[in-house]
Amino acid sequence: MVGGASSIIVFGLVRSLPLKEETKAMLSLESALTDILATLGAFVMFGIIAGGLLDPGAITGTALRSVGVGLALGLGAGIPWIFVESKLHNSKHAYMFTLAALFSLFFLARSLGESGALTALVFGLTIGNRTLLAKYLKIDAQKVSTDDPFHDQVVFLVRTFFFIFIGLLATFGKVEYVLAGIGMAVLLLHGRVAVAKFTFRAGTSVMKGLDRILPSDLKVKNVLLRPYDRKITAFMMPRGLAAAVLSTIPLGLGLPNAELYPQIVFMVILGSVVITTVGLIRAAKAQPEETPPAG
Repeated sequence: MVGGASSIIVFGLVRSLPLKEETKAMLSLESALTDILATLGAFVMFGIIAGGLLDPGAITGTALRSVGVGLALGLGAGIPWIFVESKLHNSKHAYMFTLAALFSLFFLARSLGESGALTALVFGLTIGNRTLLAKYLKIDAQKVSTDDPFHDQVVFLVRTFFFIFIGLLATFGKVEYVLAGIGMAVLLLHGRVAVAKFTFRAGTSVMKGLDRILPSDLKVKNVLLRPYDRKITAFMMPRGLAAAVLSTIPLGLGLPNAELYPQIVFMVILGSVVITTVGLIRAAKAQPEETPPAG
């Protein structure tokens, strides 16, 4: 649940920090990918716990089936929907049609006994990347608008709901939950710092090694990380909406000890945000002099 940095927070931070463009791209891509991987991994684990499967072969089969069904339904409905949207882009109800298709797909997956959220995630990723996919499908897809007022209000409502819901479930009365959450946040910090030090050793570039596997027209220049960029990378670990949403899923699935997850995850989110804030303040000492301080 807490395996990925919050893409919402990371995107906002990297835009306001004086980082190299390559570092901004790396951190943004990392947060986007880890949100997806954390969601996939969590839902596979939910299925394993709900089924009580301990056999490695059965666990692998469950994981592959969950991911396979999610990909099949998400892509199977998402790709045709790109074509449908290309015909509906002038309709004022196009957004609601897509939302209706998403809900229908979610309940179809649930009726098949698979993860509706995972299917919805794949469907959303397909629709979100329709401009890229349309080039290969020979479809005149319209660009995704991020300025839709209704969309913005729905996103705000969903984010607010989950954080308020987590706040209502969380309690500071049980010290063991507080200590567990803080302990996990500290472990996440040490793990990230260790990986950052190992990955970005002195003289190591961001894209080192990719030139061996990329085509000649996609060669990536070597970009050495400055001390400031390395410190920011090491402390960029805020958890947010994805972890909050995932922590509520066990309640609906009726998993054992489901009430513990939101409380512990709440403390992990709070602790990771505090750690990131303190880390950014400390990293400011290594900020390049030629770049004005970020606001």
